[in-house]
Amino acid sequence: MGGVENSLHALSKELFNAGYKVILICSDRNYVDNSRLDSLEQDKYLTIRRYHYRNGLFGYLGQYRNCVRELIAAQSREGHFDLVVSRSHITTIGARLAGLKETEFIVPSVTMFQDFPNTKVKLKARFLAKYIVDVILQYVGFRVATRLYVYSDSMRRQVRIHCAFPRRVPISVSPGIDRERFCERDWTTVERDAAKTTLDVPVKKKIILCLGRFSNEKQFGLAIQAIAELDEDFLLVLVGGGPEKCLYNELISELKLKDRVIIFPPTRLPEAYYAVSDVFVMSSKYEAFGQTLLEATASGVPVAAFSRASGVKTASEEIYNSFSSLANFAHKLDAKSLADAIRRSVSVDREEFRVEQKKFLAKYSWDRLRHDIERAAGVE
Repeated sequence: MGGVENSLHALSKELFNAGYKVILICSDRNYVDNSRLDSLEQDKYLTIRRYHYRNGLFGYLGQYRNCVRELIAAQSREGHFDLVVSRSHITTIGARLAGLKETEFIVPSVTMFQDFPNTKVKLKARFLAKYIVDVILQYVGFRVATRLYVYSDSMRRQVRIHCAFPRRVPISVSPGIDRERFCERDWTTVERDAAKTTLDVPVKKKIILCLGRFSNEKQFGLAIQAIAELDEDFLLVLVGGGPEKCLYNELISELKLKDRVIIFPPTRLPEAYYAVSDVFVMSSKYEAFGQTLLEATASGVPVAAFSRASGVKTASEEIYNSFSSLANFAHKLDAKSLADAIRRSVSVDREEFRVEQKKFLAKYSWDRLRHDIERAAGVE
């Protein structure tokens, strides 16, 4: 599970503990390998109901119809929703078409900036057409949502540019972190080595972690190239899956890094990988926020990322403003600059890190986010 999935589950847990019955509605598409997820899934905190999303143009458009049907069915089963929170323009539009009068839309990213077709592949007609349709439909989602919420000032600016004249000014809020899952382990060397052995990770190596979907936007290829710039003590661990996996394997073979890069499949226990890592790399070209950054910092792992000066569109610098011990930045979009940021992160002063970590984490709480949304929606 990536940052968005973890945050959805954590927010659901917070709402459940506050007395809500939580119903999560989403598509059945597994974006890692395009397989189908179960239509119904339940755990202690929520019930997940998934509508069908098949491949192809008709599947893409048909998901809106299926989303509306599932929302109407959910209203029929539950009778009334006290609070409707959306994390996608698809479900936001679906909620309006299903007759739900108020929807709180926490914007995950801004398509106009995230998927801008700036490569030869994306300039092909099919990709360009999908980009235009996505931009238009997200605009519609922004217009029909009752309120918009954003996690960063950069996202706030992007929403206002995309929406031009939003019905209401986007509300700035902060996400939370599940501190029970993501926390620094007070392990002895023996315990840490045992945890590495359990994950089948070499005990004597400094672990550099990348976690997320293997897609063009994540730029994990740069992390692979950066390992080639570092000495033999460093090992790169990639956790995830997606369309770029074959390209990563080709790059690993080309650079003769088979003993220095390990690829693991997607996991529901990302905290296990944070716990054995020395540096977390955020190599994305676009991130509206980056929940994994909070998870890494809460787990006691320094971050290496690209600054906006490198050309990326992320909120990383904004997130770590005034917290120089928690993250180090590469100011050029290349492997050498990223490798240098990794070196600085791995040698961070741990005492200074923990002082800044405590102040940093105090800003992020799922309880506070729930209260902020309830207050804005008038349901307290």
